[in-house]
Amino acid sequence: MLNTTETAIHTPWGMSQGIEPIVDGIDFISCAGHGGIRVSPALNSQIPGWLKDMTFNRQGWQGWYEEDCDWGIPIIVFADQAERQARRTGKSGLIEDAYRVFNRFHSSEIKLPMVGNKADEKELKGLYLGLYHGRETVEKDIDNWGDNGPLIGPLKNIRVVYMTDIQLEFENRWDALKYGLRLDQAELTVKADCVAYRNIFYGDWKIHQYS
Repeated sequence: MLNTTETAIHTPWGMSQGIEPIVDGIDFISCAGHGGIRVSPALNSQIPGWLKDMTFNRQGWQGWYEEDCDWGIPIIVFADQAERQARRTGKSGLIEDAYRVFNRFHSSEIKLPMVGNKADEKELKGLYLGLYHGRETVEKDIDNWGDNGPLIGPLKNIRVVYMTDIQLEFENRWDALKYGLRLDQAELTVKADCVAYRNIFYGDWKIHQYS
Protein backbone atom coordinates (compact mmCIF):
# COMPACT_ATOMS: atom_id res chain seq x y z
CA MET A 1 0.00 0.00 0.00
CA LEU A 2 1.39 3.41 -0.98
CA ASN A 3 1.70 5.99 1.79
CA THR A 4 -0.54 9.00 1.11
CA THR A 5 -0.82 10.35 4.69
CA GLU A 6 2.37 12.43 4.90
CA THR A 7 1.99 16.12 5.72
CA ALA A 8 3.90 19.08 4.26
CA ILE A 9 7.71 18.73 4.22
CA HIS A 10 10.73 20.91 3.48
CA THR A 11 12.16 20.40 -0.03
CA PRO A 12 14.84 22.14 -2.15
CA TRP A 13 11.93 23.95 -3.84
CA GLY A 14 10.19 25.19 -0.69
CA MET A 15 7.45 23.67 1.43
CA SER A 16 5.52 20.93 -0.28
CA GLN A 17 1.92 21.52 -1.24
CA GLY A 18 1.22 17.98 -2.41
CA ILE A 19 2.79 14.54 -2.14
CA GLU A 20 1.79 11.93 -4.70
CA PRO A 21 3.30 8.44 -4.35
CA ILE A 22 4.58 6.91 -7.58
CA VAL A 23 5.79 3.66 -6.05
CA ASP A 24 6.80 2.82 -2.49
CA GLY A 25 9.82 5.00 -1.76
CA ILE A 26 9.36 7.36 -4.73
CA ASP A 27 7.03 10.37 -4.48
CA PHE A 28 6.23 13.33 -6.68
CA ILE A 29 6.44 16.51 -4.63
CA SER A 30 4.62 19.66 -5.77
CA CYS A 31 5.49 23.09 -4.37
CA ALA A 32 4.30 26.63 -5.04
CA GLY A 33 6.81 27.38 -7.79
CA HIS A 34 8.48 24.12 -8.66
CA GLY A 35 8.67 20.48 -7.64
CA GLY A 36 10.20 17.13 -8.40
CA ILE A 37 10.68 13.59 -7.20
CA ARG A 38 11.87 12.45 -3.79
CA VAL A 39 13.52 9.04 -3.52
CA SER A 40 13.94 7.21 -0.22
CA PRO A 41 17.52 6.64 1.02
CA ALA A 42 17.20 2.87 0.52
CA LEU A 43 16.21 3.23 -3.12
CA ASN A 44 18.48 6.19 -3.79
CA SER A 45 21.50 4.11 -2.77
CA GLN A 46 20.75 1.91 -5.82
CA ILE A 47 20.99 4.80 -8.30
CA PRO A 48 24.51 4.99 -9.82
CA GLY A 49 26.62 7.88 -8.60
CA TRP A 50 27.34 9.26 -12.08
CA LEU A 51 23.60 9.76 -12.58
CA LYS A 52 23.31 11.61 -9.28
CA ASP A 53 26.25 13.80 -10.31
CA MET A 54 24.27 14.96 -13.36
CA THR A 55 21.34 16.30 -11.34
CA PHE A 56 20.81 20.00 -10.65
CA ASN A 57 23.25 21.07 -7.90
CA ARG A 58 23.90 17.31 -7.45
CA GLN A 59 20.69 17.11 -5.44
CA GLY A 60 20.29 13.49 -6.49
CA TRP A 61 22.76 12.55 -3.75
CA GLN A 62 20.14 13.73 -1.22
CA GLY A 63 17.35 11.95 -3.08
CA TRP A 64 15.88 14.99 -4.86
CA TYR A 65 15.26 15.00 -8.64
CA GLU A 66 13.73 18.24 -9.95
CA GLU A 67 10.75 18.11 -12.28
CA ASP A 68 12.16 19.63 -15.48
CA CYS A 69 15.36 17.75 -16.28
CA ASP A 70 16.05 15.13 -13.59
CA TRP A 71 12.80 13.35 -12.77
CA GLY A 72 13.38 10.71 -15.45
CA ILE A 73 16.45 9.31 -13.67
CA PRO A 74 14.69 7.46 -10.80
CA ILE A 75 11.81 6.49 -13.10
CA ILE A 76 14.25 4.82 -15.53
CA VAL A 77 16.24 3.12 -12.77
CA PHE A 78 13.07 1.75 -11.18
CA ALA A 79 11.14 1.35 -14.43
CA ASP A 80 9.67 -2.07 -13.57
CA GLN A 81 7.99 -0.80 -10.41
CA ALA A 82 6.94 2.49 -12.00
CA GLU A 83 5.45 0.75 -15.03
CA ARG A 84 3.42 -1.65 -12.89
CA GLN A 85 2.00 1.27 -10.93
CA ALA A 86 1.32 3.22 -14.13
CA ARG A 87 -0.69 0.31 -15.50
CA ARG A 88 -2.71 0.10 -12.29
CA THR A 89 -3.51 3.81 -12.41
CA GLY A 90 -4.14 3.94 -16.14
CA LYS A 91 -1.22 6.30 -16.84
CA SER A 92 0.54 5.30 -20.04
CA GLY A 93 3.81 6.55 -21.52
CA LEU A 94 5.58 7.29 -18.23
CA ILE A 95 8.72 5.28 -19.04
CA GLU A 96 8.93 6.60 -22.60
CA ASP A 97 8.63 10.17 -21.30
CA ALA A 98 11.38 9.51 -18.74
CA TYR A 99 13.80 8.36 -21.45
CA ARG A 100 12.84 11.27 -23.69
CA VAL A 101 13.51 13.82 -20.94
CA PHE A 102 16.77 12.16 -19.86
CA ASN A 103 18.14 12.06 -23.41
CA ARG A 104 17.03 15.61 -24.14
CA PHE A 105 18.69 17.19 -21.12
CA HIS A 106 21.56 14.88 -20.17
CA SER A 107 22.87 13.05 -23.25
CA SER A 108 24.92 16.05 -24.37
CA GLU A 109 26.67 16.12 -20.96
CA ILE A 110 28.19 12.68 -21.48
CA LYS A 111 31.47 12.49 -23.39
CA LEU A 112 31.54 9.33 -25.48
CA PRO A 113 34.73 7.64 -26.71
CA MET A 114 35.06 8.21 -30.44
CA VAL A 115 36.48 6.12 -33.27
CA GLY A 116 39.95 7.38 -34.21
CA ASN A 117 40.54 9.29 -30.97
CA LYS A 118 43.72 7.72 -29.63
CA ALA A 119 43.37 9.39 -26.23
CA ASP A 120 39.93 7.83 -25.82
CA GLU A 121 41.07 4.41 -26.95
CA LYS A 122 43.93 4.34 -24.43
CA GLU A 123 41.35 4.45 -21.63
CA LEU A 124 39.18 1.60 -22.91
CA LYS A 125 39.06 -2.02 -21.84
CA GLY A 126 36.80 -4.74 -23.20
CA LEU A 127 34.62 -5.16 -26.28
CA TYR A 128 33.36 -2.11 -28.19
CA LEU A 129 31.30 -1.52 -31.31
CA GLY A 130 32.78 1.22 -33.50
CA LEU A 131 30.67 3.14 -36.03
CA TYR A 132 32.21 4.55 -39.22
CA HIS A 133 31.34 6.43 -42.42
CA GLY A 134 28.47 8.49 -41.01
CA ARG A 135 26.16 10.72 -42.97
CA GLU A 136 23.01 12.71 -42.16
CA THR A 137 20.70 10.67 -44.42
CA VAL A 138 21.01 7.24 -45.97
CA GLU A 139 20.52 8.81 -49.39
CA LYS A 140 23.34 11.34 -49.02
CA ASP A 141 26.36 10.83 -51.28
CA ILE A 142 29.63 11.50 -49.47
CA ASP A 143 32.84 12.48 -51.24
CA ASN A 144 35.10 11.10 -48.53
CA TRP A 145 34.76 8.41 -45.86
CA GLY A 146 32.14 10.29 -43.87
CA ASP A 147 32.23 10.93 -40.13
CA ASN A 148 33.54 8.64 -37.44
CA GLY A 149 31.05 7.74 -34.74
CA PRO A 150 31.26 6.54 -31.15
CA LEU A 151 32.83 3.45 -29.68
CA ILE A 152 29.93 1.78 -27.85
CA GLY A 153 30.72 -0.42 -24.86
CA PRO A 154 32.13 -2.16 -23.01
CA LEU A 155 29.89 -4.99 -24.19
CA LYS A 156 29.29 -8.61 -23.25
CA ASN A 157 27.53 -9.57 -26.45
CA ILE A 158 26.47 -8.20 -29.83
CA ARG A 159 23.63 -9.84 -31.72
CA VAL A 160 22.52 -8.90 -35.24
CA VAL A 161 18.89 -9.80 -35.96
CA TYR A 162 18.04 -10.25 -39.66
CA MET A 163 20.12 -7.13 -40.43
CA THR A 164 17.34 -4.97 -39.01
CA ASP A 165 18.50 -4.59 -35.39
CA ILE A 166 21.79 -4.79 -33.51
CA GLN A 167 21.12 -5.87 -29.92
CA LEU A 168 23.74 -4.87 -27.36
CA GLU A 169 24.40 -6.36 -23.93
CA PHE A 170 26.60 -4.06 -21.86
CA GLU A 171 29.07 -5.26 -19.25
CA ASN A 172 27.47 -2.70 -16.93
CA ARG A 173 23.80 -2.33 -17.80
CA TRP A 174 23.75 1.34 -16.70
CA ASP A 175 26.18 2.23 -19.49
CA ALA A 176 23.35 1.89 -21.99
CA LEU A 177 22.06 5.23 -20.68
CA LYS A 178 25.36 6.94 -21.54
CA TYR A 179 24.63 6.11 -25.16
CA GLY A 180 20.99 7.16 -25.04
CA LEU A 181 19.78 3.55 -25.17
CA ARG A 182 17.14 1.82 -23.09
CA LEU A 183 18.13 -0.44 -20.21
CA ASP A 184 15.51 -3.03 -21.14
CA GLN A 185 16.22 -3.01 -24.89
CA ALA A 186 19.61 -1.61 -25.83
CA GLU A 187 19.66 -1.85 -29.59
CA LEU A 188 20.47 0.01 -32.78
CA THR A 189 18.36 -0.17 -35.92
CA VAL A 190 19.59 -0.76 -39.46
CA LYS A 191 18.11 1.29 -42.28
CA ALA A 192 19.10 0.81 -45.92
CA ASP A 193 22.28 -1.04 -44.86
CA CYS A 194 23.29 1.77 -42.47
CA VAL A 195 23.36 1.67 -38.68
CA ALA A 196 21.23 4.50 -37.28
CA TYR A 197 22.50 6.24 -34.17
CA ARG A 198 21.39 9.68 -32.93
CA ASN A 199 20.13 10.77 -36.35
CA ILE A 200 23.37 9.82 -38.11
CA PHE A 201 23.58 6.83 -40.44
CA TYR A 202 26.78 4.82 -40.44
CA GLY A 203 27.64 2.66 -43.43
CA ASP A 204 30.34 0.63 -41.69
CA TRP A 205 30.88 -0.86 -38.26
CA LYS A 206 33.64 -2.83 -36.59
CA ILE A 207 34.15 -4.72 -33.34
CA HIS A 208 37.14 -3.61 -31.27
CA GLN A 209 38.75 -5.51 -28.39
CA TYR A 210 40.78 -3.41 -25.98
CA SER A 211 42.94 -4.81 -23.20
